[in-house]
Amino acid sequence: MANEIENNYAREISRYIRLLYLQRRRYINAHISHKKIHGSMFTMLIFLKNHPGANQDMLCKDLRIDKSNITRMCHQLENMGYITREQSQQDKRRNVLKLTGKGESVIPEYFALLTEWHNAATEGMSVQERETLLKLLARMMDNIEDLE
Repeated sequence: MANEIENNYAREISRYIRLLYLQRRRYINAHISHKKIHGSMFTMLIFLKNHPGANQDMLCKDLRIDKSNITRMCHQLENMGYITREQSQQDKRRNVLKLTGKGESVIPEYFALLTEWHNAATEGMSVQERETLLKLLARMMDNIEDLE
């Protein structure tokens, strides 16, 4: 009986996390699809804003996205004019990634949409409940950090 309750509990946590992710993705995509950028690409742009001159390996490691997907998304972002790729002066085998003006300009719009979505998702929660939610989610991430 206790094992069944634990299994159900685990399924419900996974289900809600998945549904929240999907709903957020749909909301963002519905409001910004004209930019031709999806969630992981936004994450890459934000990373590049916070780490000017980063390379693709840094993106792979920090965002936990495999190299082939990072390469493909960098190519797409470059073709759309959101980033540039230049050969590193220190290591000719690496590309240094930089945001363009167009890449810089899309980030505030993305953050505004995230804020709207998060406010809607946490409506009716007190500040303390929001902080507790963040702490619990962070603890879950810490617990599974090295789980393979």
